[in-house]
Amino acid sequence: MKYVEEGGNYHLESGNDYSLSSSELIYGLRVNDGIKNSSNVPILIYTDVILSLAECELKLGNNASAQEYLKRIAKVKDISVDQDIIVGIKEVRKQVSNRNYFTFLKRNNLALTEIGLHEFQLLFPIPERETFINPNLIQNQGY
Repeated sequence: MKYVEEGGNYHLESGNDYSLSSSELIYGLRVNDGIKNSSNVPILIYTDVILSLAECELKLGNNASAQEYLKRIAKVKDISVDQDIIVGIKEVRKQVSNRNYFTFLKRNNLALTEIGLHEFQLLFPIPERETFINPNLIQNQGY
């Protein structure tokens, strides 16, 4: 991530509409609906990288650095964010880059309260085939 940030190949953009030539788009797909319409689907954008760096810095206890990453995105995207860094990251992910929103919520123990899940919904079901192959496996609760 640090290499991507320091490489100078990608830049934050004020909008959230990413073309294949966007300086914020790291990886994306062009999807055709089968008629004549096609659209760009961003898979990874520079905002995702900066948000991940902010989260890493926060986990390492480098709050000032995490806050700087968050402020950088907020300024370019013209978003006001909470002073609480984790809440700020959550707000930006929800508004701008929701592709990784659920995994962010799970990783930071926010999924239960934020989107009202039940505890068992934090785990995926174990595929039935796997439980047949290994009788020692116990299906995750709720499935």
